[in-house]
Amino acid sequence: MKWVWLVTLVVVTEATTDDQSTPGIDQLNEILNNTTTTLCQYIKCQEPVKAADCPIGTFYQQRVAQFGCCGACVRFKQKNDTECTGSIDPKFGGGYSSMTPDLLDPEASSDPVNNTLVSSWCDFFLNCTEEGVCQPDNSDHGCRYVQDQYDSDLDEFPFYKVDFRWRPSCTPEGLYTEKQCKGPYSNKRRVWELQQEGVTSVTLHCQENGNYEPLQCEDDWCYCMDPDTALPYGSSFPDAMKEHLPCYNKTVTGEQYLRRCESQYHAEHLLATHIQRKGVYPPSTLLNCDDDGSFGGLQHDLDGLVVMALIVMQVVGLLGMADVRTVSAPVDFGIAKLNELIRRDDQSLCLYISCQEPLHADDCPEDTIYMEGVAQFGCCGACVQFRQIGEKCTGSIDPEYGGGYTNDVGGSITKPSDRNVVASSWCNYHLYCKSNMCQLDWEKSSCLNTQMLYDEAVAGINGETYVHFRDDYRWRPQCTVEGDFAPKQCKGPIGEQRRVWELQQQGVTSVTLHCQENGNYEPLQCEDEWCYCMDPDTAQPYGSRLPEKATRLLPCYNKTEMGEKYLRRCESQYEAYAELVDLMAFKGVQGPSTLLKCDPDGSYNSKQCDTQMCRCYDKYMDQALSYPSGDGCRCARDRQLYLENKIQLEIKCKVNTGTYEPIQPRGKYAFCVDSDGVRAGPMTSPRYHMLKAKANMKKIIRSKVTKK
Repeated sequence: MKWVWLVTLVVVTEATTDDQSTPGIDQLNEILNNTTTTLCQYIKCQEPVKAADCPIGTFYQQRVAQFGCCGACVRFKQKNDTECTGSIDPKFGGGYSSMTPDLLDPEASSDPVNNTLVSSWCDFFLNCTEEGVCQPDNSDHGCRYVQDQYDSDLDEFPFYKVDFRWRPSCTPEGLYTEKQCKGPYSNKRRVWELQQEGVTSVTLHCQENGNYEPLQCEDDWCYCMDPDTALPYGSSFPDAMKEHLPCYNKTVTGEQYLRRCESQYHAEHLLATHIQRKGVYPPSTLLNCDDDGSFGGLQHDLDGLVVMALIVMQVVGLLGMADVRTVSAPVDFGIAKLNELIRRDDQSLCLYISCQEPLHADDCPEDTIYMEGVAQFGCCGACVQFRQIGEKCTGSIDPEYGGGYTNDVGGSITKPSDRNVVASSWCNYHLYCKSNMCQLDWEKSSCLNTQMLYDEAVAGINGETYVHFRDDYRWRPQCTVEGDFAPKQCKGPIGEQRRVWELQQQGVTSVTLHCQENGNYEPLQCEDEWCYCMDPDTAQPYGSRLPEKATRLLPCYNKTEMGEKYLRRCESQYEAYAELVDLMAFKGVQGPSTLLKCDPDGSYNSKQCDTQMCRCYDKYMDQALSYPSGDGCRCARDRQLYLENKIQLEIKCKVNTGTYEPIQPRGKYAFCVDSDGVRAGPMTSPRYHMLKAKANMKKIIRSKVTKK
């Protein structure tokens, strides 16, 4: 007698679209045709109901919705229903019909009806007649037939009343359940109940008759169970000590409690739980286990959209006879609907995608750009790595050179856990593709051009051609990801940006970090009455953190440089104001405001103002410099610093102000400077600047006369 049938079904399809620029279509085709890629790991299931919540007349089935990746309640046509197109019963060529468009509605509410597959096929043990009507097969006295006769008229059914003193229990497929109860159907298996409650990993073991096995283990603890009464007895032991239980039988149980199928399923479940805790949508397992821990009869493998059905169906006959039925019709897991969805509206596919983004835009690796809609069928964001100078290319992302994404942007996505980076065959911004090679356009002045020329000058490459650039830019400029000049340019290494400035931009009013003149951290730092040591070169703290009163115990403490107190004169005064204002604000009173300004090293700022005017001072505020402040005091402060250190350097400040003159002389030459006194142009003859200044003055006078 043959009980096992093996059916192998291979579904081959291809997703197509008329819009060749749509990201992700190539990757979809690859997934649909590649046996090593799992489509379901990208699908976010829309399941507003549990299995127990399915409406009456439907039954819950896994992996029948959303491209065969998710579960749903399936409703087949019943007796006397019309317009049928087939039957789910294997005897009549059974198989699942395609999904309905209603199920693909992502706006579906929590109403269980919205998670129901409506099939045009008849239910089990119902045949679709030539007239398109679902009718029972009276020639086969199966479980559904017995139920129907039992419910219709007991008087006309004496033969079955003798054999069945109760209404038989049938499986959703119309077969007799393995366990028949002579009363209300309340003695359902505990395993089934737990699964209906949403418990995915159930390790209880059942015998063939549905009773508990003597040894049971849950959550790494084992105990004994009476199979007849379903009551536990004795003590519970850890799984590693289960051999001490009186019900343990090594011959029956073996070394491990978990059997092959459930051991694999349990491991996949634990892995999925661990991944989900990290905020990543885990891939679902397709493994199907029986209640005794062995492999289930029906197994799915969606890696290559291949279905292998190993089906065993046993029907208890009227006189103890058995029958075997097999599913031989093709099983549609939604590939046709997937192709239809892409052709009709490829963007709606994104509503079913759960993005795998383990990092934020700010976490993208260097030389990559975070962009939306470039990964996972064009539905999710990723860090895009474009080609650089000298690399092979097929185009450019820069709009000036016909920018846009090639198909390989979506198709070249790496594993979601691999930094979320996709590679493009297009050149980066401000680069154009010529002869399949990324090149810089030297006819245009850009930040990238300046960076490259600066690097060549520092390396001694073509140094003579960069003299004018080195005069205009005394530091390496910082560029945006698009290759433009960054709004903020720092006149020194990028690692020396001040942390004090960043905190102030965040609204922190009282900042007690100390910076050196070059922008680096001072060795000793204190915040909120706790002090620690900082490496000025690496900006990394080291050693222990001690209260401010124990600062002298830190290895970086230097009494000659630090003094008795950490806070310096200006910031000490400002800190007192800040604490007073906070205390009064806590009591609901507005505190006094202060116009005091401190430098990042804790000394007084060069420009100090009162309610009437501003003046320039030295860093100790002991000496008022002779210049009332207009736009700033940088020139006045630098001039005093040079005098104190006996540095003979000519500096010109604006009359009656502390700011730099825009044109500074150096012997026989002159050059332009910015507000910080840093040269911002090439050295030229002073006469050139004088004539240029006179020309500008004439324009101003002519403009005023014209207005009058």
